[in-house]
Amino acid sequence: MKGKAVFDALGNVNETYINESAPAKKKKKRRPVWVAAVAAVLAVCIALGAVYMRGNPQRISPVPGGLKAFAIATPEYPETAAYPAVEFGESAEKWYQSKAYRASFYGSGAGLADFYFGSAAEILGNTSENAVYSPLSAYLALGMLAELTDGNTRAQILQALGADSIDALRTQVNGVFNANFFNDGATIVIPANSVWLGEDIDYEQDALERLARDYYAASFHGKFGSKNYDAAVQEWLNAQTGDLLKNEAGSVSFPLDTVVGLFSTLCFRAKWGDAFSSSKTEAGAFYAPAGVQTADFMHQTMEHGHYYYGDGFGAVRLPFKNGCAMTFILPDEGVSPDALFQNAAALDFMKLAGTDRTLSEYENTAYVKINLAVPKFDITATTDLTEPLKALGVTDCFDASVSDFSPLTQKELNVSVTSAKQSARVAVDEEGVTAVAFTQMLGAGDAIPPEEEIDFTLDRPFVFILSGFDGDPLFVGTVWSIT
Repeated sequence: MKGKAVFDALGNVNETYINESAPAKKKKKRRPVWVAAVAAVLAVCIALGAVYMRGNPQRISPVPGGLKAFAIATPEYPETAAYPAVEFGESAEKWYQSKAYRASFYGSGAGLADFYFGSAAEILGNTSENAVYSPLSAYLALGMLAELTDGNTRAQILQALGADSIDALRTQVNGVFNANFFNDGATIVIPANSVWLGEDIDYEQDALERLARDYYAASFHGKFGSKNYDAAVQEWLNAQTGDLLKNEAGSVSFPLDTVVGLFSTLCFRAKWGDAFSSSKTEAGAFYAPAGVQTADFMHQTMEHGHYYYGDGFGAVRLPFKNGCAMTFILPDEGVSPDALFQNAAALDFMKLAGTDRTLSEYENTAYVKINLAVPKFDITATTDLTEPLKALGVTDCFDASVSDFSPLTQKELNVSVTSAKQSARVAVDEEGVTAVAFTQMLGAGDAIPPEEEIDFTLDRPFVFILSGFDGDPLFVGTVWSIT
């Protein structure tokens, strides 16, 4: 019997929880409950959000204090030293060691560009509204899904992720997680994963321990349909995403016939390497498809900046402090943002836009004075990922008659993915950007720039890419409207 849909709404991050210390490092084990289930569903939804968060969080807990009673397996997050108050000394040395440890995992995401931007093209290339997608969050969620499946169901996921075996995927996911994880109080990039099980499922402890070790996923066990378990998942989502999608998280609940739910979150916060001065922010016209809108434009002059151009677009990349960057891509007049995701030249540029190292391979570059004008924006979007994932060849997991979830349980249950959605909120201001995500599985743009100076004004629909330390696309979005 097919299970009904589990999650129709997505949720958000509580900064109070972000300040909590991580739990004790020893993993907690719990004896499985051996009760037969009539039906099973797996919900996978992806919710993203971004606003500039205040405060100075140092640690984020995979298992907030109130959820320890539900925990089966608890991951140990990588250690990150606090951002030093002075340039030299013991604290600075520890911080540099943290950066060096993360850098040792650079290159782990090599080969993922086709998945990252192939999936982005499926989503952002078919919309004319504000949209945001997190390729990294989707990758982590699908990685967990591969761990819980077998046979052709797993093979489809591995193929979509470009992994030739489950062992190779485990190594890659672990490396990608470590390459991106950083929380020094000044810069925050925190992916988090969780698995939620019902008490009527014969779960395999080994599988959950592997998820904690290789995927940094916390596992929980409780009674689906109960207020306590619903409150627990809402608390976890709020803890990972800072209350940025609080209303959506409060709507998440588990129907009685749920067997397992997967969530993958992503929290990002960073300040611009060169902050915009609020005194230079001025009102101006943004030419949206629905008509002219008024936007607050942040102005900055880059005396010596890299301007990138290609067939139908121009682009500028702005770094954050301590790594990561945001690339703004402005389509030429008459070219829409969605068309860039169908443009081979533009997609080739997007795949290189993650780091200065990869961008050095891009030929169409001009080193000029750039007069930059970026509108402040705060956009929210929700996307159903079911059809995009099917278009990438991930189909069996959505069909209970053929899906194989045998690694999760010894019982033969009709488990299938019934929900795959992504909700997002992204806000940009003079200081910087913060982004959070949770995955629930229930005058410029000319082809050739002037020789010395260019006005790069984002006064019409554009594309942005928020890249992590190793160039992985954390968020990709299209801004069609400012208001």
